[in-house]
Amino acid sequence: RKSVVEGKSVDLGGRSIIEKKDTGNPKLSDDIIQKYADERPDIDILRLFSEKAKLIKSLSTYVDTWIDLVENDKDGRLRSTFNPLNISGRLRGSNPNLLNITKDGGLKDLIEPDYKNGFVIGQIDVNALEERAGLLQHQDPVKLAMKKTGVEDMHSVSAISISKAKKDGKLEHLDATNPEHLKIVKKEFPDLRQDGKALTFGIQFLCSYRSIMFTYGVSEDIARNILDNYWETFKGERAFLNKKVETFVEKGYDIMFGDIPIITDGVTYNLEDNDNMAKIRPCYNAVAGQSSAFVILRALDKTTRYFKEKGINFKPLLSVYDSIIWESHIDDFNEIANTLYDNMSIPFLENQLFNLAHEVEIGKSYKAEMVVSRDIEEQKKQILEFKEKLI
Repeated sequence: RKSVVEGKSVDLGGRSIIEKKDTGNPKLSDDIIQKYADERPDIDILRLFSEKAKLIKSLSTYVDTWIDLVENDKDGRLRSTFNPLNISGRLRGSNPNLLNITKDGGLKDLIEPDYKNGFVIGQIDVNALEERAGLLQHQDPVKLAMKKTGVEDMHSVSAISISKAKKDGKLEHLDATNPEHLKIVKKEFPDLRQDGKALTFGIQFLCSYRSIMFTYGVSEDIARNILDNYWETFKGERAFLNKKVETFVEKGYDIMFGDIPIITDGVTYNLEDNDNMAKIRPCYNAVAGQSSAFVILRALDKTTRYFKEKGINFKPLLSVYDSIIWESHIDDFNEIANTLYDNMSIPFLENQLFNLAHEVEIGKSYKAEMVVSRDIEEQKKQILEFKEKLI
């Protein structure tokens, strides 16, 4: 069949029309063009119009708004408004919310410090924060054993679990608790591992079997089997969940890191009831996962106060649940990065089993260009070389 894109007749190769106007003619919004382009990558004009639609959306959503903010700022700079009192307990920025910027499209390259005068943007993030923060609390023996081997790939675990439940013959022969088998998935089946990410994050937030049915297009039996296999494998984590639900029911509250009470009134023991799980999820996630977000806020607070007293220009740009992004002069970069690293490594639990791991990056825009070593002498060498690139 043929359709018309901005005056051009396009042969869709027999593809049925996705949506029609009231007149009966094909409807071609930006979203529909994108669907056609995904299905027929061999048609260049569809791809070009799809890219055009994405660029127009990026301009209207981000760039035009940023220009208005800069033109109305006192000195022509882009600044966010930070709110530390939102419901999640995380520090959020607005006008603009730089967290929403897509990774592709070059938008991050537009957020620049005055790099010609030596200013850079640094980023420090915690590796797998929610997964490791959860592990520190539930101390599941199987996951702890996996961590000791250095292979903590829950996305590959999820991929194997899905394959076994579906009995699709792809990964059924692999053991989700065997580090060598997880390496095989990561190396030889990257697409299946990518598909497993939705399950990894879903289970972290106590998804239901219905969510798995919708995400993976599987039957109720298969979805339940996926969940049952997970909890059967990681019994220590399940015991922690059950213990937390017991606390929610018996006390009516729990305490998360930072001595913040979580009110759990109305929660029951029934984990099959949708309404009850809707009450349990935010409470459990706050205690098991969101507590770790306060590690970031604590580090940001301690670091900001420290450098304010020293008179060093440390400007936080953005705080996400697992990272801090800042602007500083490159001559101060290593001291700031190491101070943040130390403050983010302070335990948030009594008798904490291990410290959280971090990674520091540097760039002359919001898009990071280089990972900075933890070795002091190597740091100095890296920063000196990066400084020469700024000129």
